[in-house]
Amino acid sequence: MIAFISIAVLSLSAASAAGSPCGRLEVDLNGPWQVQVVADLETPPAAEGWKPITVPGYLRGHDYRRAWLRRTFTVPREMLGMRIQIRFGGVKYNSRVLVNGKHVGGGFGGYEPFEVDVTDAVHSDGPNELLVGCHDWTGVFTPGNVDFTAKDDWERIRGMPRDKVLAPIGGLFDLYGIWDDVTLAAHPAVYVKDLFIKPSVRRGELVVDYAVANLSGEAADVQLQAAVHDDGREALRLPAAKVRVPAGETVNLTVHQPWPGAPLWSHVDPHLLHLQTSLSTGDTLQTRFGFREFWTEGHRFYLNGVPVNLLATSWWPPHGPMTREEIRSRWQAAKQCGCVAFRTHTQPWPEMHYEAADEVGLLMVVEGAVWNDDEVYRIDDPAFWDNYASHLKAMVDRDKNRPSVVMWSLENEFYGGRLNDASPAKADLVRMGRLMHQWDPTRPILYESDGDPGGAADVIGIHYPHEYPAYTCWPNEAGWLAGPQKIGHMFHDGRDTFLWDKEKPLYIGEFLWIPSSDPSWHTVFFGDDAYRDYRKYRDLAKAESWKMQILGYRHFEVGGISPWTVVEGGPLEESNPLYAAHRYAYQPIAAYAHDYDRRFFAGEQVPRRVEVFNDIARSSRLEIRWTLSREEKMIAEGAETVELGPAEHRMLDVVLPMPEVASRTALAWRITVHRDAKQVFADEHAYAVFPREGLPRVDTKPGLYDPTGATRDLFQRAGIATVPVQSLETLPAEIEVLILGAGTLA
Repeated sequence: MIAFISIAVLSLSAASAAGSPCGRLEVDLNGPWQVQVVADLETPPAAEGWKPITVPGYLRGHDYRRAWLRRTFTVPREMLGMRIQIRFGGVKYNSRVLVNGKHVGGGFGGYEPFEVDVTDAVHSDGPNELLVGCHDWTGVFTPGNVDFTAKDDWERIRGMPRDKVLAPIGGLFDLYGIWDDVTLAAHPAVYVKDLFIKPSVRRGELVVDYAVANLSGEAADVQLQAAVHDDGREALRLPAAKVRVPAGETVNLTVHQPWPGAPLWSHVDPHLLHLQTSLSTGDTLQTRFGFREFWTEGHRFYLNGVPVNLLATSWWPPHGPMTREEIRSRWQAAKQCGCVAFRTHTQPWPEMHYEAADEVGLLMVVEGAVWNDDEVYRIDDPAFWDNYASHLKAMVDRDKNRPSVVMWSLENEFYGGRLNDASPAKADLVRMGRLMHQWDPTRPILYESDGDPGGAADVIGIHYPHEYPAYTCWPNEAGWLAGPQKIGHMFHDGRDTFLWDKEKPLYIGEFLWIPSSDPSWHTVFFGDDAYRDYRKYRDLAKAESWKMQILGYRHFEVGGISPWTVVEGGPLEESNPLYAAHRYAYQPIAAYAHDYDRRFFAGEQVPRRVEVFNDIARSSRLEIRWTLSREEKMIAEGAETVELGPAEHRMLDVVLPMPEVASRTALAWRITVHRDAKQVFADEHAYAVFPREGLPRVDTKPGLYDPTGATRDLFQRAGIATVPVQSLETLPAEIEVLILGAGTLA
């Protein structure tokens, strides 16, 4: 069976030419197409057998499927005399493009935008036929078929083409087709081929790198002018530049202009600007961007000179249609539960996701389309690394001017049995990181989950370092970063264990997934109740562990925190325990209690540790107030004021006096934080206090095995005589009761 997954049409009608204010002409080719699944692409498609499909969209298949997609288009009269191209945002995999039967180009991989020049292939006086042929993932295999007939499990199928895959296949390997926008575009023969906008907050400067191409037959003397517009008004004019571009060549030039007071883009205020560029040859274009700078310094991230912690989330790419409003709604929901960042998991996502992030204000980590799969990729073949490098370069080129994109993740969980510290291919992976720094020197890079191979990363990436039920002593387990840890699934560069030295930021991009169908795992938090309703208590247990571990990571100043994954608990709303855990643990201004014991004796002076966080972009003078109450009647209170800069935190010590009671009594310890006389945080902890009763009197003299000696003193103070027991192998005959002293079983 063939499955069709269509993505809704979101842009302009394909029937009209769209001229932006910058004067270039574009026609949207999204919308209704036709598809025909075929045995191979070497034979022209049949006249019959076409079915409707919407582009962008997906087909599903993995077993040597091929397909042709087609539509017709008309070239607007205004485009005649210009260079005409068709731009593809993404076609999976190994595609070929024909216009009116003429082969005009294609792309080998599946996640790289590409364009084909169709100037000499189109008809100006009537409809044109556009044919796009594509393969499923087998189109990027080495020769020789893999027999998939006996396998129907997604993970097993994925692992079958051992050492055969020559290009990145991403997480959704079994979806293929035209998955991002298709556009007919026209520009003059001498035009701006590329530009890279590089704002610098530290230098108070705007830098723009241009590539001007000349597709004509004669050299051209070109003057370039550019200005930044803010909400329709000119905010900055850049110096004009003159350049001579030989025929058939591309010339690079850079324009600088100081701008110390530029309006800044951030996740708090996503202020967008437009760069208007024009050439004397007639080419003009408008590029949206934001003036912001993101960098690392020591173990910290900085946005516009202010330290920032990437409280983040992530989930799998969409498998089906999403409208712009649906995307914006998801990003806004992520922000509402405290997230300031998001990693687009396992592959670059459709471009609209990053456009929406620019507008909503969500910091994005774009991930390359290499996930796991070290067994199937042809890692000892230079062709694979060439294709991987081309993929990474295309990823940078597509999103380098997006203010929301603050970091590149080259891959995800690539470390494995074939690619590890002993593998010669590790050097190639390190080389990919060096290339990324060349292509984009303005953003940090990380190898998501794989540590810092060869020291090439700016950020150390780790996955699943300390999971229950392997570790069961929660909340104590949340402090694992205090010492060395054995993490087997990452590059260690010769070290036996991982110990964070804080020379680089740490991004823990997935943790506490807990992929189990066994209720016993969750008894760590809920005891036998975990067997009553597996799904309910799995989510509740994960939520508890998330809150504990996120507090631990915030305490240790981990720069990127992202448990896996909030959407597994349900919709992005409070009914989802994992969403609620995010919202609780990601509060930017907060005062969290580190102590989890809740039962005490009357008269005790109970010490509590309260850690105060200020994760907003401004310094804060915070008043922390607490009350201890019984049945709404306050029995103790306290207050303390602290001043914290952005991303700073401080531990406070509080002592709670337990009241005298005659029976078990419920207490409520409430903590609030006020900033500028406004309450910005509240939390409440339910306690129980018990009367302090003496030890029970016994009619017989009990035996006491007390290797540490601590328990003997307790009984002596209580006036209870005991018979010392020296060994559990031989007990005195006169004892009827045996007491094991504290520490006996340690």
